[in-house]
Amino acid sequence: MEVLGCGAIIVIVSFLVMSNPFIQIIDKYWGEREGGGNNIHEKLALHIAALGKRPEHLPRIAIVGASPLMTGLSSSMVNRVFQDNGINAVVHNNGIPHFSAYELPIFGRDFLTPGTKAVVFLYNSFSFGDEIIPEMNYFRWNTFEMLHLQNPSWLSHKTWTDNWFGRFVHEHLAIVRYHEFFRYLLVLSMTSTLVELSNEDEIPDIIGGPHPVTFEPFPVGYPFYVYQRRRVAAGGHMVDTLGYRGLIRFCEMAKNAGVRLFLVPMPEAEFSRYMGAQAFRDNDFLDLRVRQIGEGCGATVIPRSYSVDVSANEKYWGDYIHGNKLGRDVFSVLLGHELVKYLSN
Repeated sequence: MEVLGCGAIIVIVSFLVMSNPFIQIIDKYWGEREGGGNNIHEKLALHIAALGKRPEHLPRIAIVGASPLMTGLSSSMVNRVFQDNGINAVVHNNGIPHFSAYELPIFGRDFLTPGTKAVVFLYNSFSFGDEIIPEMNYFRWNTFEMLHLQNPSWLSHKTWTDNWFGRFVHEHLAIVRYHEFFRYLLVLSMTSTLVELSNEDEIPDIIGGPHPVTFEPFPVGYPFYVYQRRRVAAGGHMVDTLGYRGLIRFCEMAKNAGVRLFLVPMPEAEFSRYMGAQAFRDNDFLDLRVRQIGEGCGATVIPRSYSVDVSANEKYWGDYIHGNKLGRDVFSVLLGHELVKYLSN
Protein backbone atom coordinates (compact mmCIF):
# COMPACT_ATOMS: atom_id res chain seq x y z
CA MET A 1 0.00 0.00 0.00
CA GLU A 2 2.85 2.38 0.80
CA VAL A 3 4.34 1.77 -2.63
CA LEU A 4 1.00 2.46 -4.29
CA GLY A 5 0.60 5.60 -2.20
CA CYS A 6 4.04 6.90 -3.21
CA GLY A 7 3.31 6.08 -6.84
CA ALA A 8 0.02 7.98 -6.70
CA ILE A 9 1.77 11.01 -5.20
CA ILE A 10 4.41 10.98 -7.95
CA VAL A 11 1.72 10.81 -10.65
CA ILE A 12 -0.31 13.65 -9.09
CA VAL A 13 2.75 15.87 -8.58
CA SER A 14 3.89 15.18 -12.16
CA PHE A 15 0.47 16.24 -13.45
CA LEU A 16 0.59 19.45 -11.40
CA VAL A 17 4.14 20.24 -12.51
CA MET A 18 3.10 20.18 -16.18
CA SER A 19 -0.08 22.20 -15.64
CA ASN A 20 0.14 25.52 -17.40
CA PRO A 21 -0.04 27.86 -14.35
CA PHE A 22 2.69 25.95 -12.52
CA ILE A 23 5.02 25.49 -15.48
CA GLN A 24 4.84 29.22 -16.34
CA ILE A 25 5.83 30.13 -12.77
CA ILE A 26 8.71 27.64 -12.70
CA ASP A 27 9.92 28.82 -16.10
CA LYS A 28 10.64 32.30 -14.75
CA TYR A 29 13.33 31.13 -12.33
CA TRP A 30 16.89 30.19 -13.20
CA GLY A 31 20.08 29.68 -11.25
CA GLU A 32 22.62 32.46 -11.62
CA ARG A 33 25.25 31.35 -14.17
CA GLU A 34 24.04 27.78 -14.07
CA GLY A 35 26.82 26.28 -16.16
CA GLY A 36 26.66 22.70 -17.42
CA GLY A 37 25.23 19.49 -16.07
CA ASN A 38 21.91 17.80 -16.63
CA ASN A 39 20.16 20.33 -14.39
CA ILE A 40 20.47 23.05 -17.05
CA HIS A 41 19.62 20.66 -19.90
CA GLU A 42 16.50 19.55 -18.02
CA LYS A 43 15.68 23.19 -17.34
CA LEU A 44 15.91 24.06 -21.04
CA ALA A 45 13.68 21.10 -21.96
CA LEU A 46 11.17 22.33 -19.37
CA HIS A 47 11.50 25.84 -20.83
CA ILE A 48 10.55 24.51 -24.28
CA ALA A 49 7.48 22.83 -22.78
CA ALA A 50 6.56 26.12 -21.08
CA LEU A 51 6.92 28.06 -24.34
CA GLY A 52 4.55 25.62 -26.02
CA LYS A 53 1.93 26.25 -23.33
CA ARG A 54 2.48 30.00 -22.99
CA PRO A 55 -0.61 32.03 -23.93
CA GLU A 56 0.16 34.62 -26.61
CA HIS A 57 -2.06 37.28 -28.17
CA LEU A 58 -0.43 36.65 -31.58
CA PRO A 59 0.28 33.45 -33.55
CA ARG A 60 3.69 32.13 -32.59
CA ILE A 61 6.67 31.09 -34.66
CA ALA A 62 8.77 28.43 -32.93
CA ILE A 63 12.42 28.62 -33.95
CA VAL A 64 14.08 25.28 -33.23
CA GLY A 65 17.70 24.18 -33.07
CA ALA A 66 20.81 23.48 -31.02
CA SER A 67 23.00 25.67 -28.79
CA PRO A 68 24.12 27.96 -31.69
CA LEU A 69 20.47 29.02 -31.90
CA MET A 70 20.06 29.29 -28.13
CA THR A 71 23.01 31.68 -27.79
CA GLY A 72 22.95 33.14 -31.29
CA LEU A 73 19.42 34.47 -31.76
CA SER A 74 17.65 37.38 -30.09
CA SER A 75 13.89 36.76 -30.08
CA SER A 76 13.21 40.40 -29.28
CA MET A 77 15.21 41.61 -32.29
CA VAL A 78 13.42 39.23 -34.66
CA ASN A 79 10.08 40.32 -33.18
CA ARG A 80 11.03 43.93 -33.80
CA VAL A 81 11.80 43.17 -37.47
CA PHE A 82 8.40 41.46 -37.74
CA GLN A 83 6.61 44.43 -36.21
CA ASP A 84 8.37 46.88 -38.52
CA ASN A 85 7.29 44.82 -41.52
CA GLY A 86 3.69 44.15 -40.49
CA ILE A 87 4.11 40.46 -39.61
CA ASN A 88 1.62 39.58 -36.87
CA ALA A 89 3.49 36.85 -35.01
CA VAL A 90 5.67 36.37 -31.95
CA VAL A 91 8.96 34.44 -32.03
CA HIS A 92 10.00 31.84 -29.45
CA ASN A 93 13.62 30.68 -29.26
CA ASN A 94 13.53 26.91 -28.65
CA GLY A 95 17.30 26.38 -28.75
CA ILE A 96 18.67 23.52 -26.63
CA PRO A 97 22.24 22.11 -26.58
CA HIS A 98 23.13 19.23 -28.93
CA PHE A 99 19.67 19.21 -30.53
CA SER A 100 19.45 16.66 -33.35
CA ALA A 101 16.82 16.35 -36.09
CA TYR A 102 15.61 13.01 -34.72
CA GLU A 103 14.34 15.01 -31.71
CA LEU A 104 11.95 17.08 -33.82
CA PRO A 105 9.10 14.56 -33.43
CA ILE A 106 10.10 13.93 -29.80
CA PHE A 107 9.41 17.61 -29.04
CA GLY A 108 6.54 17.69 -31.54
CA ARG A 109 3.80 18.30 -28.95
CA ASP A 110 5.72 21.37 -27.72
CA PHE A 111 6.47 22.75 -31.20
CA LEU A 112 3.20 21.98 -33.02
CA THR A 113 0.75 23.63 -30.63
CA PRO A 114 -2.63 25.07 -31.70
CA GLY A 115 -1.27 28.61 -31.50
CA THR A 116 1.78 27.90 -33.67
CA LYS A 117 1.81 29.46 -37.13
CA ALA A 118 5.19 28.14 -38.25
CA VAL A 119 8.21 26.15 -37.09
CA VAL A 120 11.66 27.24 -38.27
CA PHE A 121 14.28 24.49 -37.97
CA LEU A 122 17.77 25.99 -37.99
CA TYR A 123 19.91 22.97 -38.75
CA ASN A 124 23.67 22.56 -38.27
CA SER A 125 26.27 20.28 -39.84
CA PHE A 126 25.84 17.94 -36.85
CA SER A 127 22.01 17.84 -36.90
CA PHE A 128 21.56 14.65 -38.92
CA GLY A 129 23.68 12.04 -37.18
CA ASP A 130 22.75 8.38 -36.90
CA GLU A 131 22.82 7.88 -33.14
CA ILE A 132 20.98 8.91 -30.02
CA ILE A 133 22.42 11.74 -27.91
CA PRO A 134 24.13 9.78 -25.12
CA GLU A 135 23.53 11.62 -21.86
CA MET A 136 20.19 13.30 -22.50
CA ASN A 137 17.83 10.64 -23.79
CA TYR A 138 16.11 10.13 -20.45
CA PHE A 139 14.47 13.55 -20.39
CA ARG A 140 14.41 14.07 -24.18
CA TRP A 141 12.53 10.95 -25.14
CA ASN A 142 9.29 9.71 -26.70
CA THR A 143 8.90 5.94 -26.83
CA PHE A 144 6.35 5.88 -29.66
CA GLU A 145 8.37 8.21 -31.87
CA MET A 146 11.63 6.36 -31.25
CA LEU A 147 9.97 3.07 -32.21
CA HIS A 148 8.74 4.85 -35.34
CA LEU A 149 12.20 6.17 -36.23
CA GLN A 150 14.47 3.24 -35.45
CA ASN A 151 15.41 0.71 -38.08
CA PRO A 152 14.35 -2.82 -37.02
CA SER A 153 18.01 -3.71 -36.46
CA TRP A 154 18.26 -0.95 -33.84
CA LEU A 155 15.71 -2.63 -31.58
CA SER A 156 18.37 -5.09 -30.43
CA HIS A 157 21.07 -2.44 -30.24
CA LYS A 158 22.61 -1.56 -26.90
CA THR A 159 21.51 2.09 -27.06
CA TRP A 160 17.90 0.99 -27.30
CA THR A 161 17.76 -1.93 -24.87
CA ASP A 162 19.68 -0.14 -22.08
CA ASN A 163 17.00 0.60 -19.46
CA TRP A 164 14.18 1.32 -21.93
CA PHE A 165 11.69 1.03 -19.10
CA GLY A 166 13.50 3.83 -17.24
CA ARG A 167 13.18 6.05 -20.29
CA PHE A 168 9.47 5.27 -20.51
CA VAL A 169 8.98 6.27 -16.85
CA HIS A 170 10.94 9.49 -17.38
CA GLU A 171 8.81 10.30 -20.41
CA HIS A 172 5.49 10.11 -18.57
CA LEU A 173 6.35 11.38 -15.08
CA ALA A 174 7.60 14.97 -15.10
CA ILE A 175 8.82 14.88 -11.50
CA VAL A 176 11.12 12.01 -12.54
CA ARG A 177 12.06 13.44 -15.94
CA TYR A 178 13.21 16.77 -14.49
CA HIS A 179 14.35 15.50 -11.08
CA GLU A 180 17.86 16.95 -11.25
CA PHE A 181 16.55 20.41 -12.09
CA PHE A 182 13.91 20.34 -9.34
CA ARG A 183 16.51 19.24 -6.81
CA TYR A 184 18.79 22.03 -8.01
CA LEU A 185 15.90 24.50 -7.85
CA LEU A 186 15.21 23.53 -4.23
CA VAL A 187 18.84 24.12 -3.27
CA LEU A 188 18.87 27.50 -5.01
CA SER A 189 15.65 28.59 -3.33
CA MET A 190 17.16 27.77 0.07
CA THR A 191 20.33 29.74 -0.71
CA SER A 192 18.53 32.73 -2.29
CA THR A 193 20.45 32.48 -5.56
CA LEU A 194 17.49 32.24 -7.92
CA VAL A 195 17.32 34.68 -10.83
CA GLU A 196 13.95 35.75 -12.25
CA LEU A 197 14.03 35.86 -16.04
CA SER A 198 12.57 39.02 -17.53
CA ASN A 199 13.57 38.42 -21.16
CA GLU A 200 14.46 35.28 -23.12
CA ASP A 201 17.55 37.02 -24.47
CA GLU A 202 19.03 36.80 -20.95
CA ILE A 203 19.22 32.99 -21.05
CA PRO A 204 22.72 32.72 -22.65
CA ASP A 205 24.18 34.98 -19.94
CA ILE A 206 22.42 33.11 -17.13
CA ILE A 207 23.66 29.70 -18.22
CA GLY A 208 27.28 30.64 -18.60
CA GLY A 209 27.88 33.97 -20.29
CA PRO A 210 28.99 34.76 -23.85
CA HIS A 211 31.30 32.38 -25.66
CA PRO A 212 34.98 33.36 -25.33
CA VAL A 213 36.79 34.27 -28.51
CA THR A 214 38.89 31.13 -28.92
CA PHE A 215 39.32 28.93 -31.93
CA GLU A 216 41.39 26.14 -30.38
CA PRO A 217 40.02 22.77 -31.56
CA PHE A 218 38.94 20.01 -29.18
CA PRO A 219 41.71 17.48 -28.50
CA VAL A 220 41.33 14.60 -30.96
CA GLY A 221 40.64 12.10 -28.18
CA TYR A 222 38.14 14.30 -26.36
CA PRO A 223 34.89 12.27 -26.06
CA PHE A 224 32.61 15.02 -27.33
CA TYR A 225 34.92 15.62 -30.31
CA VAL A 226 34.65 11.95 -31.30
CA TYR A 227 30.87 11.96 -30.93
CA GLN A 228 30.50 15.25 -32.82
CA ARG A 229 32.75 13.96 -35.60
CA ARG A 230 30.50 10.93 -36.08
CA ARG A 231 27.40 13.12 -36.25
CA VAL A 232 28.93 15.47 -38.84
CA ALA A 233 30.28 12.59 -40.93
CA ALA A 234 26.97 10.67 -40.95
CA GLY A 235 24.82 13.65 -41.93
CA GLY A 236 27.31 14.73 -44.58
CA HIS A 237 27.68 11.34 -46.29
CA MET A 238 24.60 9.15 -45.61
CA VAL A 239 21.15 9.65 -47.14
CA ASP A 240 19.37 7.59 -44.46
CA THR A 241 20.19 8.42 -40.85
CA LEU A 242 18.24 8.71 -37.63
CA GLY A 243 18.39 12.49 -38.08
CA TYR A 244 17.01 12.46 -41.63
CA ARG A 245 14.25 10.05 -40.61
CA GLY A 246 13.35 12.43 -37.78
CA LEU A 247 13.08 15.31 -40.26
CA ILE A 248 10.86 13.25 -42.59
CA ARG A 249 8.61 12.30 -39.69
CA PHE A 250 8.34 15.88 -38.41
CA CYS A 251 7.56 17.18 -41.91
CA GLU A 252 4.61 14.81 -41.92
CA MET A 253 3.52 15.90 -38.44
CA ALA A 254 3.71 19.61 -39.30
CA LYS A 255 1.74 19.09 -42.50
CA ASN A 256 -0.99 17.20 -40.63
CA ALA A 257 -1.12 19.94 -37.98
CA GLY A 258 -1.45 22.70 -40.58
CA VAL A 259 1.78 24.34 -39.38
CA ARG A 260 4.16 25.80 -41.93
CA LEU A 261 7.69 24.40 -41.74
CA PHE A 262 10.86 26.29 -42.69
CA LEU A 263 14.18 24.48 -43.09
CA VAL A 264 17.05 26.92 -42.73
CA PRO A 265 20.81 26.27 -42.46
CA MET A 266 22.35 27.84 -39.36
CA PRO A 267 25.55 29.67 -40.33
CA GLU A 268 28.80 28.16 -39.08
CA ALA A 269 32.21 29.84 -39.14
CA GLU A 270 33.63 29.24 -42.62
CA PHE A 271 37.23 29.42 -41.40
CA SER A 272 36.59 26.28 -39.29
CA ARG A 273 35.59 24.19 -42.31
CA TYR A 274 38.68 21.99 -42.16
CA MET A 275 39.24 22.01 -38.39
CA GLY A 276 38.38 19.26 -35.92
CA ALA A 277 35.01 17.59 -36.45
CA GLN A 278 34.21 20.18 -39.13
CA ALA A 279 36.72 18.50 -41.46
CA PHE A 280 33.96 15.98 -42.17
CA ARG A 281 31.44 18.65 -43.10
CA ASP A 282 29.83 18.56 -46.54
CA ASN A 283 27.30 21.38 -46.79
CA ASP A 284 26.44 20.64 -50.42
CA PHE A 285 25.41 17.05 -49.61
CA LEU A 286 23.62 18.15 -46.44
CA ASP A 287 21.66 20.95 -48.07
CA LEU A 288 20.68 18.80 -51.04
CA ARG A 289 19.33 16.04 -48.79
CA VAL A 290 17.40 18.57 -46.66
CA ARG A 291 15.95 20.14 -49.82
CA GLN A 292 14.85 16.73 -51.12
CA ILE A 293 13.06 15.98 -47.86
CA GLY A 294 11.57 19.46 -47.53
CA GLU A 295 10.23 19.67 -51.05
CA GLY A 296 8.75 16.21 -50.65
CA CYS A 297 6.52 17.34 -47.78
CA GLY A 298 5.79 20.94 -48.76
CA ALA A 299 8.27 22.64 -46.41
CA THR A 300 9.89 25.98 -47.31
CA VAL A 301 13.66 25.51 -47.77
CA ILE A 302 15.80 28.63 -47.49
CA PRO A 303 19.19 28.38 -49.26
CA ARG A 304 22.46 28.83 -47.38
CA SER A 305 23.34 31.88 -49.45
CA TYR A 306 21.26 34.11 -47.14
CA SER A 307 23.99 34.02 -44.46
CA VAL A 308 27.31 33.67 -46.31
CA ASP A 309 28.52 37.06 -45.08
CA VAL A 310 28.01 36.02 -41.45
CA SER A 311 29.84 32.72 -41.95
CA ALA A 312 32.79 34.44 -43.62
CA ASN A 313 33.39 37.17 -41.01
CA GLU A 314 35.52 36.17 -37.99
CA LYS A 315 34.38 39.12 -35.89
CA TYR A 316 30.93 37.53 -35.48
CA TRP A 317 32.16 34.28 -33.90
CA GLY A 318 33.00 33.12 -30.40
CA ASP A 319 34.01 29.64 -31.55
CA TYR A 320 33.44 27.36 -34.55
CA ILE A 321 29.65 27.25 -34.34
CA HIS A 322 28.59 29.79 -31.68
CA GLY A 323 28.30 33.44 -32.51
CA ASN A 324 29.31 36.19 -30.08
CA LYS A 325 26.99 39.03 -29.07
CA LEU A 326 27.75 41.05 -32.19
CA GLY A 327 27.14 37.98 -34.34
CA ARG A 328 23.87 37.33 -32.51
CA ASP A 329 22.59 40.84 -33.22
CA VAL A 330 23.58 40.76 -36.89
CA PHE A 331 22.17 37.27 -37.46
CA SER A 332 18.89 38.01 -35.67
CA VAL A 333 18.13 40.95 -37.94
CA LEU A 334 19.27 39.00 -41.00
CA LEU A 335 17.06 36.00 -40.22
CA GLY A 336 14.11 38.24 -39.36
CA HIS A 337 14.24 39.95 -42.75
CA GLU A 338 14.71 36.61 -44.55
CA LEU A 339 11.60 35.16 -42.90
CA VAL A 340 9.61 38.32 -43.68
CA LYS A 341 10.11 37.61 -47.42
CA TYR A 342 8.27 34.31 -47.08
CA LEU A 343 5.73 35.18 -44.36
CA SER A 344 4.52 38.21 -46.34
CA ASN A 345 3.29 35.95 -49.15
